[in-house]
Amino acid sequence: MEYTHRQKGADKMYKTWHAQSGYMFIYTYSEGGSIVSREHTYPIRRGALAVVAPGKYHYTMPKDQELYERSKLFLTRDEAKLYFAPLGFFELSEKALVYAYLPESEIPSAEECLERLSVGLSDERYSSASVCEAVSRLAVLLDKY
Repeated sequence: MEYTHRQKGADKMYKTWHAQSGYMFIYTYSEGGSIVSREHTYPIRRGALAVVAPGKYHYTMPKDQELYERSKLFLTRDEAKLYFAPLGFFELSEKALVYAYLPESEIPSAEECLERLSVGLSDERYSSASVCEAVSRLAVLLDKY
């Protein structure tokens, strides 16, 4: 598992088709531009949450690269099975790119989960429970919206 919390600035993969070997959650805090898969184009906006499946090509194209702010969580296939399968969401994660725009009322919950991930991954005493709860909650939000 690899996590970057509130990364701000230019994306080194800007407008470059790429795929990763695991699953990637992307949550965007900034406005403007697009997240692009081979099948769809989705807006970059505060409260956008997406999961890109392994081996699926995509790229981001923020309107203003310097202001582009996002959190990214990378999960291996085994980690994804661990978190998604008990929730019945594993089939959801097999789509190329699953995108949800969260309503304003859910944004604080999503951002709290991302903050918990940051804390949980930096403190081994809470890592397992905190990470499991946060990833599960993000999956539920993604499925709901």
